[in-house]
Amino acid sequence: MLAQRWLGLLLVGALLGVACAEGAGAPRGAPAPSPPGPGGAAPGPDSAAPAAPQALEKVVFALPSVSGNYAPQMLAVQKGYFREEGLDVELPVSRSQLISTGLAAGEIDYAGSFSPSIRNTLAGMPIRLIAGTARGNRWMVVGPGIQSMEQLRDKAIAVTTIGSGTYNAAMLALEHFGIDTETETTWIRAPGTTERLLAIQQDTAQGGAFTSSELPLARSLGLVPLLNLEDIVPLPEGGIATTVRKIETQRDQAKRMTRAILRAIQYIKADREGSLPAFMAVLGVDREEAGQAYDGIVDAFIPDGTVSESSLRFTIEAEKRQLQLTEDVPFSRVVDFSILYEVLAEQGITPAPGSVR
Repeated sequence: MLAQRWLGLLLVGALLGVACAEGAGAPRGAPAPSPPGPGGAAPGPDSAAPAAPQALEKVVFALPSVSGNYAPQMLAVQKGYFREEGLDVELPVSRSQLISTGLAAGEIDYAGSFSPSIRNTLAGMPIRLIAGTARGNRWMVVGPGIQSMEQLRDKAIAVTTIGSGTYNAAMLALEHFGIDTETETTWIRAPGTTERLLAIQQDTAQGGAFTSSELPLARSLGLVPLLNLEDIVPLPEGGIATTVRKIETQRDQAKRMTRAILRAIQYIKADREGSLPAFMAVLGVDREEAGQAYDGIVDAFIPDGTVSESSLRFTIEAEKRQLQLTEDVPFSRVVDFSILYEVLAEQGITPAPGSVR
């Protein structure tokens, strides 16, 4: 079973690309070509020939990991929400460092990471978050012998990559419990869910950071969700990030992208059964496991795309620390939610109280 799951996770990046390619095409309901006129002649210039379907804009939306946090992007492909907005979206899975490089080079249009996007902006890259998609939903998962966070002192912790949102959440949570993460923690980089779970199961690592959607698999392997890191570290998990140039020169595209993903999130919040195929495709699991993942993460999705001031400030301060920055950072340096608020106004949605403006 584990071997099959491992293979599935290795292939999921390719499957995402295939799914997107299959979902893109001409809009449904496009009129068929006009039949020949009498005697087989083609319609004359005065005939009411149907307009050709408008070409879709090819867009690359990179995801930093295989996670249920990115089910909305897959659902937007499956339900045709991107296509209805005139977008042909590819969803490659790539490391955060490569995503930032791709954004800068114009090879990637949008990214789904939150904390890494803020870090890249603080490091000088012209990137802005234009919406949030998922609140923090990370857990510290441990082997059966660990019963408290304090027991993780001088232990190894598995994370997707150093500097990722899972790394930051785990680091800050461990420090909250008095553990020096520079001298009393060994960090193990394990990008895939199965890699991190196997590291703990085989005692290569004694703990690891996971999202809520990954907990059912962890429990099935006898591992223990120890602490909801959101209780200690309110770091958002997912968002929509793009370049300043994209916002300035292709604002309408960014607006259509935002609208499609919000629509997908709202669908997921409202329809469990209809959402499971997206979780199955993203996570490479069967329907029962997808249902467990859905139940674990659905409350984390943000239906209006807003982010609280306190959560954003916490994230900025955490990233400043990673970069050893001391200057004050205004919200406008890392986010531009003007497009989001245009979409919400069109939908008649009042943003949540305390949201970043």
